[in-house]
Amino acid sequence: MLRDYFLNKVENAIEKAITANKLGQMTEYTKGSLSVEKPKNSDFGDFAINVSSLARSARIAPPMIANAIVEFIDKEDSDYSVIGGFINFKAGDSLLVNLVDEVFSKKNNFGKPDKRKNYFGIYFC
Repeated sequence: MLRDYFLNKVENAIEKAITANKLGQMTEYTKGSLSVEKPKNSDFGDFAINVSSLARSARIAPPMIANAIVEFIDKEDSDYSVIGGFINFKAGDSLLVNLVDEVFSKKNNFGKPDKRKNYFGIYFC
């Protein structure tokens, strides 16, 4: 849930940065081409996204890409920082409280996909 939350924030910010011509020569972004990972050093935050792969189409340095994207992220209750070509996230208290509330409300269904399709007795997302 948190991984998807932060990935969605970054992907929306990328779209806004492209529209504002802040990502160099980049004119479009295909959602799903970035992934969220856990930083090796926990001091960097809870999650990180490496945006270096966008440098080829943007034709600018990864730290400049990351800073341009962070400029367009709706920051709400989380902390964001840029280290090299990585955007690092630290979840805020209200985000974590909402997650705990969701765990308790969904109980055994927490983490299961909301939309499932049944093919030959097997459920797929």
